[in-house]
Parts: sequence; structure tokens; C-alpha cells
Amino acid sequence: MTLVSLKEILEPAREQKYAVGNFNVLSIQMIKAVIDAAEEEKSPVILAFGDAHSDRISFDIIFPLMVKIAKKAKVPVTVHLDHGKSFSSVISALRYGASGIMYDGSSLSYEKNVQNTREICKIAHALGISVEAEIGHVAMEEGNPDGDAQIEDDLIYTNPEEAVSFIEETHVDALAISIGTAHGICLEKPKLDFDLLQEINRLSEVPLVLHGGSGVSDNDFKKAIKNGISKINFFSRTSNAVAEAVKQKLNNINGEVYYQDIDPVVYKTYKENVKEKIRVFGSNNMIF
Repeated sequence: MTLVSLKEILEPAREQKYAVGNFNVLSIQMIKAVIDAAEEEKSPVILAFGDAHSDRISFDIIFPLMVKIAKKAKVPVTVHLDHGKSFSSVISALRYGASGIMYDGSSLSYEKNVQNTREICKIAHALGISVEAEIGHVAMEEGNPDGDAQIEDDLIYTNPEEAVSFIEETHVDALAISIGTAHGICLEKPKLDFDLLQEINRLSEVPLVLHGGSGVSDNDFKKAIKNGISKINFFSRTSNAVAEAVKQKLNNINGEVYYQDIDPVVYKTYKENVKEKIRVFGSNNMIF
């Protein structure tokens, strides 16, 4: 097992009705936690870095590190750019070894989103790299942890006919759709439109992706997978769990505190959360 493209990791998921988890990372502890969790659960996994986090660590550091560790994994791993907002971000991720690209032009007009995605697909496909894009608009921007907006205020549901046209016009390999979820930690429970999901899945020729999963119940995740979701992005809730675990650890230490005291906490908490979601998504025991 080694580094694989997004298309290679998602096609079996769509055929066998499970979803592959997309877990964003910000450190080597998080990278190791995701890979170790996937290996222990015998699951394919998507190791991702979000464009929104590039102010914390540069592409030329994080992507080669992810690739190096992914190539040693005992399970299939896609190293993925999450929510790439510009051509420069996409090219940078490709340059430094990404095997999957998510270009997010969902805030643009339909025509501009098609134009940009088509060009990115041409470049990535020439390199053997798969592309995910988004149509419709998931509420709140990626990287916003607050979750204090009303979902309906910023949510544009995906139109099934537009989704079909978009796939045909761009030749994208996976499509992120908007069916009622929101990025960040939501203060209100998302209401997923499963009828809309069923219709898009019936028409789509490519695997479908769910973003903004932090407020979604396990039962709704399973129902979404049953009705066509093959990739699920999950970060805000796990990030929050890690921060809370670190806070508790530091509060319980008497005397001097050192940075290395928190590394094991980050690793253990992130790993446990990733393993839990892998089981919910049904991708565990899919690698033999």
C-alpha cells in the first residue's frame, strides 16, 4: 500500500457503499495519528491540508512531510489539498507531491467555477492527479471554527441538473455537494436533504463528497453514505477535542510545564477520534 490518487481511493468506496474519511492535519503528531489510526482499522484514508491553514505552515514543508509518511503506510493514502482557493495554491500542492486536489470555486459564479475547474483538471490529469470540486455552497468558510452563523444564511443547495452539467463540462473526478451541512462547529443541528442527495447520486457519474460534517449525527452519516456519499471531511470537531484534551492535561500538571508534555495528548486524542469516525464511515476492515 502506498500513495494513491483520490480517484483510486474513492471508486471502491462508491462501489462498496462506504466513505473514506478526509482528515486535515497541522502537525507531524496529527499526520502520524491519522496514518496509525487507518493502519489499525485497516482502512484507506485521505490525509489533507487545508489552504485556509497555510498561514500556519507552508506547503513546501507540510506536503513533502505528508507524502513521505504516506508512502510508508500499510494502507492506501491520498495526500490531498483541501479547499484550494487559487491556481497558485493548486500548483504549489501539485509541485510538492499532492495526489489529490480539491479546488473550491463554489463562491464564484457557475460559469467561472466551471472555467477554473476545467483548467485545473487539465493540469492535474496530465500529471495523473485527481480533482475534487464543489458546486453549491456549504455554509461558513473553511477554517472558521466559530460555528455561530445560522446555516440557512449562507447555504446554497446543489442543483442536480447543474451538478451533471458541471461534471460533464469540467471532467472532475469527485464532486462536493451542498445538502444542508456547514463548516465549523455548528450551534444548530444540520438538516440533511436526503431526497436531494439521492437525486444527485442517481445522476452523478463521479463519487460525491460531504463537507461540514462536525454537526452531523452518526446515523445521518450512515444514511448519507447509503445514499451516495463516498468521501467525508471531518476536522473541526476533532480539532476541538484535541484542544480540550490539551487544556485538561495542562490544568492537571503541578509544577513546571513543557511543550513536549502536550505532544502525546495531541497524538492520542486525534488518533482516537479518527478511528471512531473510520468505523462510522464503514471503511474499517476494507484493506486486507
